[in-house]
Amino acid sequence: ENINDMMAHEMKYTMAGKDTEINVVGTMASLCPAWGMLGTLVGLVLLLQNLDDPSAIGPAMAVALITTFYGSLFANTIFSPAKTKLSQYAADEKVLMEMIKDGVLYIEGGQRPDFIESDLMNYLPPDKKKMYEALKFESGGGEGGG
Repeated sequence: ENINDMMAHEMKYTMAGKDTEINVVGTMASLCPAWGMLGTLVGLVLLLQNLDDPSAIGPAMAVALITTFYGSLFANTIFSPAKTKLSQYAADEKVLMEMIKDGVLYIEGGQRPDFIESDLMNYLPPDKKKMYEALKFESGGGEGGG
């Protein structure tokens, strides 16, 4: 089995694991409001059971409202942002894995180092390119350096 196939399989299985994590967190985000509504229904049932006792109405109504609040809170402040962040991390990791794969294949193919560097720079966003160039210059690898 050649290097390209091995690395493609590794990427496939790594990304499948990431997709599973993202889907689990996404499912939790979508289910939280439903669990909140379920708690609301429980609170309303408690409220309706105790209509003859005015002192029990407040706590039952509190259960109904607080469970709705918690469902929305968890969905919108924890799970949805976590899904977004995990998706971004997975996309970044995929780009990095593609970059590594191309670099290894270029080295295996005997490409010149300056060509490899130039081509792999295309994977980097502009801010990372500037950071790389600054580090390269500081270490003496750039124009006018040691």
